[in-house]
Amino acid sequence: MSINITGIIIDAIPNDTNQNFDENLEYDCKISKIKSLSPKSVSISFVNECTLILLDKIFIENVDEEDKLTDLENDIVQLFPNNDFWIFVMNDTIDFFGYSLIKKGIKTRTKFLGQGKILLDFGDLIPIENKIYEDYYEIILGDKESENSFNKTNSNLSEIQKKKALLMLKDRLLEKINSENEYPYLSGKIESLYIENILNIATKKEVLDLLDLNFAIFNKAKFNFKNESLKNYILIAQSRLLKQNLQ
Repeated sequence: MSINITGIIIDAIPNDTNQNFDENLEYDCKISKIKSLSPKSVSISFVNECTLILLDKIFIENVDEEDKLTDLENDIVQLFPNNDFWIFVMNDTIDFFGYSLIKKGIKTRTKFLGQGKILLDFGDLIPIENKIYEDYYEIILGDKESENSFNKTNSNLSEIQKKKALLMLKDRLLEKINSENEYPYLSGKIESLYIENILNIATKKEVLDLLDLNFAIFNKAKFNFKNESLKNYILIAQSRLLKQNLQ
């Protein structure tokens, strides 16, 4: 079954339930299950001590490959300064896969693939990419001549960029000899596996089982994070869902 999910997962919940928020927003909120994991209205839930925010296009419109945080990323850091979070998209139908990982206020990795093309690529390799790199380094560059040739060809690249170049070289070589390539760098399979694993570890649920959660659903489809914030929505969602659970 194809998966289409877009949103943010934060490895914490707000720890100060007494924070002030705009009570008027309560009237634009309902508690319900959602029919899509990429909903048109911002939908927020809390599971396994994590905050889950789902909204169609929130990744595409608010992520870039600069080391400086985007307005959305900075907004979340204000509420969760000492936590890690991922903004992500996984859409099998249109072949879009991407994530931005922020660890304690620092962007460490952003990658976004669309239909087999790299649209964004910032930061060091994630563990699964490092494992593939280590597995193939000796195979491809095991002799001095190959290593020197590769380094000369890519002399203008940083060490991180050289690692990524090697992964793409691996793909070309395997394709040339018609050999199996389980995780091509540009296929989206690495990103899909990574996002599913992150969601599974954070929520203790399979991706499609997130549809069974109750969400606080707001009548809000678009944000301008230069002058708008998710803070009120997260805090109101926490308050409303807590009340719902106590009933």
